Amino acid sequence: MTSQGNQTASQTIARDQSRPNPIISAEQICLNYKKDKEVMPVIAGVSMTASNDQFVTITGPSGCGKSSLLRIIAGLIKPTSGVAKYHDSPIRDTRREISMIFQNFVLLPWRTALENVMFPLTSRRDISESEAKKRCIQALCEVGLKDFENVYPGELSGGMKQRVGIARALAVEPEVLLMDEPFNSLDNLTADHLRRDIYSLLINPNTSIKTVIMVSHNVEEIVELSDKVIILSPRPGRVVGEVEIDLPRPRNKKSAAFSSYEDRIYSFLS
Repeated sequence: MTSQGNQTASQTIARDQSRPNPIISAEQICLNYKKDKEVMPVIAGVSMTASNDQFVTITGPSGCGKSSLLRIIAGLIKPTSGVAKYHDSPIRDTRREISMIFQNFVLLPWRTALENVMFPLTSRRDISESEAKKRCIQALCEVGLKDFENVYPGELSGGMKQRVGIARALAVEPEVLLMDEPFNSLDNLTADHLRRDIYSLLINPNTSIKTVIMVSHNVEEIVELSDKVIILSPRPGRVVGEVEIDLPRPRNKKSAAFSSYEDRIYSFLS
């Protein structure tokens, strides 16, 4: 990392630590994979936080470990070293307070939309089947899929499939929502509508979600949604920059300020 990159990373950590009680923190996360008996470093000492009412986006070149970092935070994989924490508790496995939306929908084709949304709740003993069904129907309504409860994934468009995935994440009433390039496989118009719908859900005071961490390559999308952007270097991924976005919502994509933030992010990526 360059001296400028080291300085930026240090400033990032200092600012993050000044925020009270982050909901999610990653402390010196490293991740190595083995390939043909050789060690391949993917993430190298990444630290970041996400606090209450923050929408944080992780971006960087392909292969820099963005999605792997998100999966470490989700408890789906373990880091080689370092620790991810939910509040002050190390994340060692999946937990109900953290929910994830995947790029490729991950729906079970033999289950209806409602059954897919209910799936994460089937093993819960703290909620009855009738209450789970009621909660999941409400989640489908919130994402614009009222009356689609009994439709199978094969009968849904790409945008509607992703809405089912979002409803499934919302139904477990998480405090933390993780999104791995959730709009990447959608056409531009569908993605634009879905981004607005998701943000409307997130700012709803009745939602359980307190912070969002998203992985994205789309700089316009990043500036439209984010409060803070973490930029990683090429593999192995290190924090080379942070951009705090202070723009009123809804954000005007044609404004000079919006373009200025895009330029700042691109300057770290180039």
